[in-house]
Amino acid sequence: MKPAIATCGCLPLLILCGPVNSNPMGEESVRAFYERVRSLLEEPTPHEPFYMKAENRHHTESGEAALHFPQDIGEVAGVLGSLGNWCEILPLHINVKACTYDTDESSLTIYLGRKFYQDPDEAYQLTYSFETIREGDYFAAVAVADSGPLGTSDYHLEFEIIQVEDSTFGRIHISDHQSWISSRAMDVYLATKGADKQGISVIGEDEDGNPIYSSGEIAVAERNVLRYYFAFTAFLDSLDLPEGQRHDSQLEYWFDHTENYPQLHEMDKSEYLDEKRRERMNQTVLQVADE
Repeated sequence: MKPAIATCGCLPLLILCGPVNSNPMGEESVRAFYERVRSLLEEPTPHEPFYMKAENRHHTESGEAALHFPQDIGEVAGVLGSLGNWCEILPLHINVKACTYDTDESSLTIYLGRKFYQDPDEAYQLTYSFETIREGDYFAAVAVADSGPLGTSDYHLEFEIIQVEDSTFGRIHISDHQSWISSRAMDVYLATKGADKQGISVIGEDEDGNPIYSSGEIAVAERNVLRYYFAFTAFLDSLDLPEGQRHDSQLEYWFDHTENYPQLHEMDKSEYLDEKRRERMNQTVLQVADE
């Protein structure tokens, strides 16, 4: 069963005003959030296919997205409560080279790298502590890392879900605090390789009526959260398949959905599939070594 998500090509997402939260919202706030965006989730339009927001404020890069799943909360919570599943989901992102987790499921390590194949020992390691919260019709999975590459800190990766009738509403939130060194590295990137890269949200129109997309650090944050968004939806989309077919289905789903947005394009499909399959073999070796 597929999450309620429209794939409408290179079209703007709904961007709402106000700060992105940096901690789990809790059931009451998630339900209020759901009421704000439910009409979009239930009746997506070509100009507003789903909800996503990203921002960079006071050196904190953050983003959130909303999803609506036909599965009930028990099934979705079962997926999100397993670090083994998170290590299936996160490496679909083009910058995640591998993911391993402790057998007691209290922490996971992701290997962050460039947008091409890298061995895990060439990537940055980022270790998150992990916990889950279950209170009635509310569930949250929260991963937090104190420090990261180039002096970055305060990494949050959260997924909160609530039961809504016979389905599930979910909110993804990601954030991290930038350091002076990482900010300077971002400035260099935006002045060179990232100079012409665009974001997802439309901030205006040119004289010919064509959309003008976000740029700079906001565009980086938008591209990042959308890549994680499709990683989670890819995994949940594959649940009805035999286990041996799921990974290939997830790779196909992630690439095809990100390709609906030219802003996310980095490589040909065959290259992405080949690199991710190689990285998965590396991940398997790392996981066995950790057990």
